[in-house]
Order: sequence, then structure tokens, then C-alpha cells
Amino acid sequence: MKPNATPVISSTVNNTLILFFVGLFFFIALAANVLVDFASNSLVVKVVVSDNMTKAEANDFIQRLMKTSYAERAQFVSKEEALQRFKDKADLAEVMGENNPLPATVELYVKKEYLNEADMEAITKKLVQTPEVYDVYYPRTMIKNVVENRALFQVLAGTVGLILIVVAFFLIMNTVQLGIYSKRMMIRSMQLIGATSRYIRAPFLRSGMLQGLVAGTLASALIFVLLQGLASFMPAAAVLIYRPEVFALYFCLILAGVLLGWFSSTVAVNRFLNKNLDEIV
Repeated sequence: MKPNATPVISSTVNNTLILFFVGLFFFIALAANVLVDFASNSLVVKVVVSDNMTKAEANDFIQRLMKTSYAERAQFVSKEEALQRFKDKADLAEVMGENNPLPATVELYVKKEYLNEADMEAITKKLVQTPEVYDVYYPRTMIKNVVENRALFQVLAGTVGLILIVVAFFLIMNTVQLGIYSKRMMIRSMQLIGATSRYIRAPFLRSGMLQGLVAGTLASALIFVLLQGLASFMPAAAVLIYRPEVFALYFCLILAGVLLGWFSSTVAVNRFLNKNLDEIV
């Protein structure tokens, strides 16, 4: 192994670990956001309609609902289907006898941007004015909790993420600059024999970008392997690890490694290019 390979390997390993932990945080933030979205998409608005509503009338009503800006999807649940669902959850057939007090409903799923108190109240008022609708029920407390938790999570994740990015930036800067510091006399020697700043800077920039590329790729690979291991223990997690956002995260880590390597190398080399021999030593 060449003597000057050690700083390069050390710098690459350090940058890999830094990018790995940054990427891991953003994956956790992404997973938490997906869970919040899942909770939002599970919230059902029960639109009570006539018990005598036919399938054709229900389909016509649903088609009109889907033309609104707030409807994500909707389905008709007849009295009989509602009773069967109720019996499936608990053995209440003997208690209820032949009676079926459950109403026919249309289960409406609202787009997540409308899941707030003001919009839900406005949607409810519009629906109850529709001739087919007798009443509207939705989980007010749950919607309030989801909205509040989403806002709190976004603030916390954004703050912590910004801090991590800044810390990672300075750590990678210092790591790359320490590696170039060990070659400061080489830079001075090249200046003395008449090499231009551009010529001196070029190999350091290539090296910094290559280290960043390797570090970003290794960090992405480590996260991928970790998630594969997680999926083997928790099959439900497999839904998360193949989402497009996760692959975008891998790309961002690689791109960040390359850009930080280039920027850090540029700053570090320029520092020594602008110093005389006494300042370098």
C-alpha cells in the first residue's frame, strides 16, 4: 500500500459513516411520515344515506362525490354489508336477532390536505345539504390529533435534519481538509516549479469527488443492507424500503458526497494556494 493512501482511506471511511447516519435519519423521518400518511388515509367519513338506496343510485352519488376536489375514494356499504361486517368483528348474531339497526352508508376517504377541522366542517355542511344524505360522521378527535402530530413531526424533523446537514457539512469539510493538509508541501513545490493554480487544483478536486462518490455509494449500500435485514425480521417494513423516496435518498447521498468532496477540496486547496512558505509550514 502506498504511504499516501492511508489519509484517503481514512477520509473516505469517515465520510461514509457521516453520510450513513445522515441518510439513516432521513429514512426514519420518511418512514414516520409514511405512517402518518397511512393513518390519514385510514380516516373514514361515514355519509349516511337512505336504506333504500340502490346500487345504481349509490354509484351515481359516488361519481358526483369523486368530481369534488376533496374526495380521494368512496364506496357504498349497504345495510346488509354493514351488518355482516359488524358480525365478523364480534359474534353478535344472537344478541341482535333479526334486527338490523345499522344504516346504509357511503364511506368517503378525504384527501389528506383537507384533513383539518375547518375543511372537514365545510365538507360536512355541503354533504348534509345533498338530498341523498341524512347525516355525516367522522372522527373529529382523531383528525385533530393527526393534524397536530403531523405539524409537530414536520417541525422536529426539519429542525433536526437541518442541524444534521450542517454538522455533516463541517465534519466532511474538516476530514477532506486534513487529508489535503498532509500534502501542503506538495502544493508548494508545484507552485515553485511554475504550475498554475488550475493545474494544481485539478487532481485534488478529482480525488475529493471520487472519495465523495465512494463514500455516498458505501453509505447508501450500508443503509440498503440494514433495511434488507430489517425486512427479514419485520416483513411489513418491506413496503417502505422499496418506495421511490428511498431510492431518491440513495441518489441524494451519492450526489451530496460528490458535491461536498468537490467543495471541500476546492476550499482546502485554495487556502494553501494563497499562503506563502512560512504560513504553510
